[in-house]
This record gives sequence, C-alpha cells and structure tokens, in this order.
Amino acid sequence: MEIKVKRMNFPPAMRAAVAVFAAAMTAGDEAGAAAWTSPAARDALAAAFARNAQIRPWTKYAVIAEARLGFHYIVKVRFTGAAGGATMQCRWACADEDSAEQARAWQIIELDDLDVHSPWKRPAEAEIANAAKRRAEYPNG
Repeated sequence: MEIKVKRMNFPPAMRAAVAVFAAAMTAGDEAGAAAWTSPAARDALAAAFARNAQIRPWTKYAVIAEARLGFHYIVKVRFTGAAGGATMQCRWACADEDSAEQARAWQIIELDDLDVHSPWKRPAEAEIANAAKRRAEYPNG
C-alpha cells in the first residue's frame, strides 16, 4: 500500500505578513503590530507589550515553528535582545479568501505570550469562552 503525503506550503502573502508583524514587534511599534491583529487579539497584544516592556528593545526575531491547522496557520516567533527575549505564538487566518495572495488579507486572530502561559496548561474558563467567541467570528477555521 502506498501512502501519499501532500505537503502544503505556507502562503507567501502570509509569510510576508508575519515578517512585517515581527519587524513591528521587534521595533517596539505597538500600533504597527496591532494593525495585523483582529479585534479579538488586541487585548492579548497589549498585554504582551506591557509584560515585555522591561526586556525591550529587541534586536532580532526568528520564526521557530510553523503549523497548519485547518484554514489557520500557527506561527511561533522568538524575539531576542540584550535584556532578554520572549516567544509569541500567533494564529493567523485569512479575512478574505478571495485576496489570500495579498499580505493585508491575513490577520492574527489569537496571540499567546508563551513566556506567561504554557500551551500545555488547561486554559482558564474566560479563555475558553473567548475561544468559542472567536470560533463564531471565524466559522471556516
């Protein structure tokens, strides 16, 4: 029996969006980073900026993990600087499938500061409720 493996590359426009977002985070440009987030993810972004204020400025970033989950893409980015570093996990989704080849069509619908909350820990009830709300907003994912 032959097993066929189909590899799905990440959309180039999404990679471009990740690079612009990560560059804004590295530069400390909260407004520039917020432009790539959905309203549901903006509070998490603001909290990540506040929590990491004492270890910025960051000097570089690296994409350390990527995964596809249905219609969403998970990207883990590590930011580093002289005073320390932080790891962010972002769930990206395309807001408009007809323009998926354009970077602006991609946005972060969920952002986790992994230095605060381990992905292996059961989320709080409020986080579970927020996830249900996000699923209702983005039914294709």
